[in-house]
Amino acid sequence: ERWLEDPKVNRWFDFGQGRKTLNRTALLGLARNSANVFRVFSADPGGAPVGLVVVQDVRCGPRCGHLWVIRGRFDEGGKDITFHAVVETMRLAFCNGGASSVNIWIAEMNWPSIALSRRVGFKEAGRLRGAHLLDGRRCDRLVFDMLAEEFRERHGLAEAAGETEPMEQSDA
Repeated sequence: ERWLEDPKVNRWFDFGQGRKTLNRTALLGLARNSANVFRVFSADPGGAPVGLVVVQDVRCGPRCGHLWVIRGRFDEGGKDITFHAVVETMRLAFCNGGASSVNIWIAEMNWPSIALSRRVGFKEAGRLRGAHLLDGRRCDRLVFDMLAEEFRERHGLAEAAGETEPMEQSDA
């Protein structure tokens, strides 16, 4: 939760109607909602949380989940930790959650997230022009998606270790 209070982190988000943060109740609701895959990740097993990966609405309607990632602590774990957390969370969404696809939107100037998404294997699916407010100015959101078949080809789809419940809970 504290990560979302950091303007360097929350500037990239929009949780509806321009909200940049989620309170503890909203985060717990996301974690407890069985339609979502919610993972807190750390640099070391049992270590302090450094980020959060969520695939929302995996079990709803056409089973098209929406991914969002928060990396709250950059001083631990290196860049690969976020990559592995995203891949494993998507594995849970596709294997255990039955997702047919996962999408993500990213503000056009968020180059680290764009690079991460491409490395995971997302393909650019479109652009929402002027859809994001960043530092008081409008910018585009790039939309990426990945089908279950594409994930399987790139990362395999063996059953994921763990459930779709939070792997660990923290005061993050």
